[in-house]
Amino acid sequence: MSASPPSLVVVGAGVFGASLARHCALAGWEVALVERVAPGHVRAGSGDESRLIRCCHGPDAWHTRSARRAWALWHEIDPALVVDSGVAWLARRDDGWEAAGEAVLRAEGIPCERADAAELFPSIATDDVRFTLLEPEAGILRARDAVKTLAAQAVAAGAELILAEARPDG
Repeated sequence: MSASPPSLVVVGAGVFGASLARHCALAGWEVALVERVAPGHVRAGSGDESRLIRCCHGPDAWHTRSARRAWALWHEIDPALVVDSGVAWLARRDDGWEAAGEAVLRAEGIPCERADAAELFPSIATDDVRFTLLEPEAGILRARDAVKTLAAQAVAAGAELILAEARPDG
């Protein structure tokens, strides 16, 4: 007698739910993905148009590593979901959040550099900016499209998408 594959019910097809459903379906699990509205719908979880995706999180190395892993995974899933635009952090102190973030980025081997804010943004007053930290490998995640892609890939891998409202009583 062969064992049944593990099964899972995921409630909510936002970025976390759709990711979990995709991952488990690809691993051979029987997955039911329950969403009240269609994945990527404006009223659904993670349904907004875009999200900033960056690795700088000040002194928080764990979130920096987590964001870097997410950056790599989004590029693997579908590079068209990410707009590689970079991010510029305007620092008002030499020893603030941006400086701590720069130290973590460098320690993690994530590209960053200091730039002159006045050269980058000549139309704004930058006299209170101590330095500008450029994070070139950051950008915009097309959040709505990303959620739709994750859910579609979960279904393609065998997950069942159920459009319904999940209730604790079943």
